[in-house]
Amino acid sequence: MSLEFKDLNLEKTVTDAIRDAGYNNPTSVQGKAIPKILNGLDILGIAQTGTGKTASYLLPLISKLSKDRSRALMPRCLILCPTRELALQISKAFSLYSKHTKLTDLVIIGGTSYKNQEKAISKSPDVIIATPGRLVDHCSKGKLLLTQTKFLVVDEGDRMLDMGFIPDIKKILNLLPIKKQIMLFSATMPNELESIANKILINPFKIEITPQGSTSNVIEQKVHIIEITSNKDMFIKKSNHLILTIENERSLKNSIIFCNRKRDVERLSKFLSARGIKNTALHGNLNQIVRNEVLNSFSSGKTKNLIASDVASRGLDIPEVSHVFNFDIPINLEDYVHRIGRTGRAGKTGKAITIGF
Repeated sequence: MSLEFKDLNLEKTVTDAIRDAGYNNPTSVQGKAIPKILNGLDILGIAQTGTGKTASYLLPLISKLSKDRSRALMPRCLILCPTRELALQISKAFSLYSKHTKLTDLVIIGGTSYKNQEKAISKSPDVIIATPGRLVDHCSKGKLLLTQTKFLVVDEGDRMLDMGFIPDIKKILNLLPIKKQIMLFSATMPNELESIANKILINPFKIEITPQGSTSNVIEQKVHIIEITSNKDMFIKKSNHLILTIENERSLKNSIIFCNRKRDVERLSKFLSARGIKNTALHGNLNQIVRNEVLNSFSSGKTKNLIASDVASRGLDIPEVSHVFNFDIPINLEDYVHRIGRTGRAGKTGKAITIGF
């Protein structure tokens, strides 16, 4: 008999929201994490992307938070994540699962108005979802107090490490009360992150869904080797090969095409557009409004192909991505795992093609 959400002691408001969303059975990480979080344990979760990790901490936290209210300027729960896109994605999931409660959340990220965020903080949100840098700015100005924040989630811990956010996270930890529950999730566990986890987590329950650095078995992975005669013709040859591959992939519904450099994202976008392949580009130099427009266009199906830097390799939950193309070979294994994890999500199959030379 398979486990169901109603068996996990979640509040009825939460199970009703889950049912409304069309879900009945928890994923492996959800089935393991939810009871432990409800019981107040610290969590160390190592799970590859697409395993339902976000709901594994949101559902029990919403259950616990729905029994009380926040004080002025004092949120009870803080969720830290490395990118703006992931913060917005978590907020969307929070709204979905908390819709039968009176809980509120606030996204605090760069690229948006300080004053608007300060006004929103004054309304005493129950949950703050933030990137570390902007959160530290508000705390240092006395606009936000974390003395009543009893729940901390650090999501995409390995990405936090890569992006240099660990010093900010340490500052934030010093602002939290002594008694708190911490949940640290990461797709991989580098030595430095493991050392940090050992310092901040107290007798954590460890969840490891797949071996570190592994990829989902529902993703078909291929490498296309093409002959390059010189650096001068490399871009053109790779681009033409990509076009032929896109045209020959009959099962392609939409795709994310990854480049290592922002300038190549723009260059490839223009190259494909000039040859009749509609696309949109996403990279870190775009302001938040444009980034949101690009993501909405892709997730709604208006745009079939998204060309992106690694800003899109983590945290984005777009369930219907059929193909991922690595126009450039990722710099490390972790980036490869996260890139191809944009397809094959929630049990669906996907295809990842890397262009090599």
